[in-house]
Amino acid sequence: MASNGKIILDACCGPRMMWFNKNHPDTIYMDIRKENFVACDSRKIEVDPDLIADF
Repeated sequence: MASNGKIILDACCGPRMMWFNKNHPDTIYMDIRKENFVACDSRKIEVDPDLIADF
């Protein structure tokens, strides 16, 4: 277990589209980028990881 108590790593979280709870308390979200953009279907997409890193 990590020292911060988080036991789940989402190593390429992106906009967390697969998550029902996009701020799950046991999860650390990691991605290589932090950005906002508009998808081709006009959805606003936000990539805002807890940790910016590559794997």
